[in-house]
Amino acid sequence: MESIDEAARTRAARRAWPRWSRAGWAGCALAALSGCGGGLPPIRANLLPPVATVSDDSVTLGDRRFHRVAAPTHELYAQSAAQLPVLQGHLVAASREFARHFGHAPRVAVLLFDAPADPRRDFDFTPFVERRMQVLAFVRGRDAQKDGSLGIDERLLAARLAELFLAAYADSVARTHALAHGGDQPTTRAIDRLPHWFTEAVVSRVARPDAVETGVTFVRQNRPRLMPLRRLFAMARLGMPFWSELAHREGVVRTFSEPSTQTPPTLLAAESTAFGEFLVSRHGPTYLQALADELLAGRSTEDAVAALPGGDEGAPPLEEAWREWLEGN
Repeated sequence: MESIDEAARTRAARRAWPRWSRAGWAGCALAALSGCGGGLPPIRANLLPPVATVSDDSVTLGDRRFHRVAAPTHELYAQSAAQLPVLQGHLVAASREFARHFGHAPRVAVLLFDAPADPRRDFDFTPFVERRMQVLAFVRGRDAQKDGSLGIDERLLAARLAELFLAAYADSVARTHALAHGGDQPTTRAIDRLPHWFTEAVVSRVARPDAVETGVTFVRQNRPRLMPLRRLFAMARLGMPFWSELAHREGVVRTFSEPSTQTPPTLLAAESTAFGEFLVSRHGPTYLQALADELLAGRSTEDAVAALPGGDEGAPPLEEAWREWLEGN
């Protein structure tokens, strides 16, 4: 495997860290991943990750000692061994739900630091970058260390893990495409090629499947305020949580009676999630993998849907079918 030159590693590391979303999080270090794309494979029982046991030995990363769990879909490192089973449970749930829709879950890594720590400044992610592995790193605060808790909002954690698996899958498809066509290896995050509605739909249903039906109900209650699909497909990422984080907040799901031509941001998030459910209900869960591959190849959402089975000229226009689905269920 060819190593990434120093400049590419630096650019990847700088791009990888998103804004600090909440106290205690140190963000994500996202790097290119080895290839794993393709097709609509059948879902088999052996794709589900087994329960992994905590390794008896610890490892040194940088100047810190970590306890480790290794599983087919992930590597988990934590300075506190007591937190490994909790994180392992979240990772297994996320990888299993991701595999339902994408045939498999690509291998990722999660690192749990104990404060004081600044992974972005002090930690060298080069070994993960060279293995082309996506990494999610966060810091456990002092209060959590004192009371023995994980110290992380579970809905936020679920959303970040779902996004991590999607980012890893997108990078693997981009790498495979580059190898097949003799192009340069990508130096930017492939997930940024996906339209925001798609990322929202995948992350929310992988993170909290129970939030999907809540989103569909919310959308059906507010059909006159929905954004036309063409505009939804072109929408940029909103600076707000995913629908899976919003769905159960008090006052979010309601019927808008105020006169307005604007679609509220919470309704936009729910509409993206509901549209994903519309596609899955028509074509099955692994349709999202096929659609992701088309989108990562550079097709627009309309062209990608038209290119897949069920999107031929004899089918009703997408907007019409979407509205009928909302009204008829």
